[in-house]
Formats: sequence, structure tokens, C-alpha cells
Amino acid sequence: MDPKPSVAIIGSGPAALFAAWALRSSGHEVTVFEQHDHLTLARQASASEGTPRVDIPMRTFSGAYYANLFRVLNHLGIATRVHRFHYRFLQGMAEYFQFFSNFHRIIPCLSNSFWINLYVLACYVWYTMAVFVVPPRIKNGSSGSEETETLDQYAKRIRLPDRFLDWYLLPLFASVATCSHGDLRQCPAAYIADYRRRTFAAHHRTVSDMHVLQTLLTRNVTIVLQAKVERVQPGIEGVEIHFTTGDGDKHQIRIFDRAIIATSAKQAGELFPTIRSITSRLSEGRVRISVTESSHRANAGRSETLVLMTQVEDTSSPVTHAIHHHPSGLDVVVSPGFHDAEKGPAGAELIYLNRPLPTSESHDLLYEVFGTASKGRKLGWKNGDYGIYLAGGYASASLPLLEACVRSALEAAVAIGADLPFEIVKHTSF
Repeated sequence: MDPKPSVAIIGSGPAALFAAWALRSSGHEVTVFEQHDHLTLARQASASEGTPRVDIPMRTFSGAYYANLFRVLNHLGIATRVHRFHYRFLQGMAEYFQFFSNFHRIIPCLSNSFWINLYVLACYVWYTMAVFVVPPRIKNGSSGSEETETLDQYAKRIRLPDRFLDWYLLPLFASVATCSHGDLRQCPAAYIADYRRRTFAAHHRTVSDMHVLQTLLTRNVTIVLQAKVERVQPGIEGVEIHFTTGDGDKHQIRIFDRAIIATSAKQAGELFPTIRSITSRLSEGRVRISVTESSHRANAGRSETLVLMTQVEDTSSPVTHAIHHHPSGLDVVVSPGFHDAEKGPAGAELIYLNRPLPTSESHDLLYEVFGTASKGRKLGWKNGDYGIYLAGGYASASLPLLEACVRSALEAAVAIGADLPFEIVKHTSF
């Protein structure tokens, strides 16, 4: 029997570790390179020493949209728990609406004006019906459309009022996709409609212990921490991984049969210059997450409060900050569009993340890279060429969420030779 290919994986986020699990479970020799001194799937933060630690970001998932994630979790025997949210909508500091996820509580919503409740309910029902019976147009999808429709175009086509879009629907999706309202309006409508259809009436869930999941995913996987990968390069004998460790003084090269780059798209382009002409055309945003001690105390077993505070500035599109009053007594604030140099609240622990920003152009481009057709050749590279694969939130025709990481990771692993204990669920063309 021929030996199975050795695989290097760059990064240690969800895409990296789910790929590592799939390959190692099939007998491949897998090495994960991570530039930090810890793996980043189970990242946690706290406001100060002695306060509880919370998952950053909180990875929620629900319904059939996360089919592949649920298959892995069920196979591993990982427990999940339900989160019920109390959504409070604010414009600046003034609250204008509230409701509870899946309407699990109704009476508090009566504090809204009768006419606002009626207006939002009517728009919500119309939007929900539309995503089922008037699907958005998408290129290379089952509809056979020649264009990929943005959410802005789709909302106009189905005559969804701008007021509902700006102050009710977009704040909700901004809390999921962590980007500005303007970025959401340019997102392929099919991505958002698919999320709405497949999470309809499903509860939000989280993994009970992310560290347990991280441990199971990395069992028997070689981990190289504080390894700054500088270049991934095809060579005569395989894929060369050029990296430094520790203080960066010692440069090393290791050769593997295959490699998976599970970083952001822009980072992947820096590591593997062959694809830079592709990754340079993909948009990314920056997200700031701050953790502080909270004056808001949630009652055990009650709904968790998620404040959606929308701010409008003259120079940019509206931005919604998602403020999660965590049951542990911490406030976790997720704010899109911030840069590392901008200061956060006093005493807060700050974490900055890159966030893919899908557009109709990125959909068409990535289809040529990840789709089953051979069109990617005109770009000079298609996923898997030279034994190098990409995986991450951007590598799927969907919102850049945990499911996109899992699916792209499993598909890269299977392409290399992994045998999964289940079939990959494919709701989209890539």
C-alpha cells in the first residue's frame, strides 16, 4: 500500500483544525504551523485577572445551514447547548425595538408600539416568504442566471422597504456577518437568503466546551507553535514550507506532499504569490472585539441580551455594534470596521480579526477557483494545483461563517485523500 501524502496546514483556526482532523483520522501525517504560542480555534478572553473567560468570538450555529459542522460534532460526541437571545435594537443610545429569538417570549415585545410591531411583522413575513418563493439570482447556481444579485438589488426587486432593511434586517445580519450595512448590501443576496431558509425556526447553539473540541480535532497531529510561515512554494520534491520559529533568527524549510493554507485570503496571497492576483481582488474588513466587566447581570437560565446598536455617520454607511451581555458578567462587543490603532474601552481586552467581505464579484471569481468546472485555468491557478489548497470562511458560496470553514476544510481534506465517516453536504455550487 502506498504511503498517504504528508500534509502541512498553515493556521490553527477552524478551517485548519477540521482539515487536520479529517486527514489525521485517515492516516495522513499532518503538521499544523501556528505563529502564536497557542492554537486559535478555542480562543478565550477576560476583562481582568480573576474574571471568567469567554470564547472569542462566540461561535453560534443553527439549523440545516450548519449541516457539515453538526455531522462532525455528532461523530465526535461533542455536546452543544441552546442560546436564547433577547435582541434590543438601538439607534445610538435610544432603544426603538426589541424581540426574542424564535419568539420564545412574546409579552415583553408588547412594549413596542402596536404599529411598529405590525410593520415589522408584515415586512418580516414578506421577506421570509420571498426567500422561499422568489430566490435571488446567482451566477453558476441552479437558476442558471448570468449575474449574481446583491442584497441591495434583491431588496429592490422584491420591494422590501428600506426602513425595514436598514433598521431591522441589516442590524440582525450585521451581528452574524460582522460588517457594515454597506458591505451587507453588496453581499450576494443568495448567501443571506440561504442562511435565512436553512436556519428558519432553529435555535442558536454553541459548543459546550471549545477546548474539548480543539483537543479532539488535534489528536495525534503535530503542532508547531510560534512558527511564522514566510512562504509556501512548490518544489521538485513536494511543497516547501519556509518558516522561522521562536525569535525568528532561525530560518527552516520543510517539505510536504501537500499543503493547506487556512489563513485569511490576503495572508494566503502573501504566503503563496502565485495566487496574489486572485486574493488581491477579494475584500476584507477588520473587526474589533472588546471584553469588559459588565454592570448588566443576566439571570441564570434566562434569555441572553444582545444589544444591536446602530450608528450612522455622514462619511460611511451605518455600522451595527453587537453587545453581548454574557451570563458570566462580561460584555463582549463586536465592532466592524475598526483598526488596531484605535483604542477600545478602558480596561478592555481587545482582539482584532480579519473578516471576508463577499460580493457578487468575489462569488464569480471564487467559483472559478473552487468550483468543479475547469474555468480557474484562465486565472492561472485552481484550488489544488501544485498540491496546494485553500480553506477558510471565504472559500464557499455562503456567508463567511463557521460552516464555510468546515465545509472548505473537509473538501480540501477529501481532495487530498481523506476518508470521511459521512458525506459532505453541499447546498451550494462551491
